[in-house]
Amino acid sequence: MGPYGMDRTVHCFEFYDCANGLGIKVIGGIKEITGEEYGVYVKRILPGGVAYADGRLQPGDQILEVNGDSLIGVTSERAVDILRTASATSHMRLLIARDDDARTKGCGTRRKGFSYFLPLLFPHICLDSYGAMSAFWDAG
Repeated sequence: MGPYGMDRTVHCFEFYDCANGLGIKVIGGIKEITGEEYGVYVKRILPGGVAYADGRLQPGDQILEVNGDSLIGVTSERAVDILRTASATSHMRLLIARDDDARTKGCGTRRKGFSYFLPLLFPHICLDSYGAMSAFWDAG
C-alpha cells in the first residue's frame, strides 16, 4: 500500500506559459452533502491546451497537489479555484498519482492515444461509447 492509499506511481509535472490554464476538466473532490471523498481526477484533456501539447498528463490521473497546495480533502469547486489561481502565475507544478498497472491490465480502454481507466474504488466514473468520462458531479 502506497502513501496515497494504493500502489500507484506518483509523478511531478511542471508546466509553463499556462496563463490561460492547462486545458483540462476535472472531476471529484468531497461531495458536500455526504462528505464522501473521491479525490480530484483529470476528466478530460482539451485539444489545443498546454496539457494536450505536453502529452504527459492523462485522463484518470489523480491530482494530489498544485504548486504545493493539496487537493486531498477539497471540494471540486475549491480544486478548480486552486488550479485557476495557479495558472495565473504562468507556472504550475502538479503532483499526480497514476495507476499504471490498472491501465496495462485492461481496466479501461484506449481511445485516440489517451488511456482511460475506471479505478476500482471510484465507481461513479464511467466511460460512454465515445470513450469520454462522465460522473455524477462535474467541476467544469
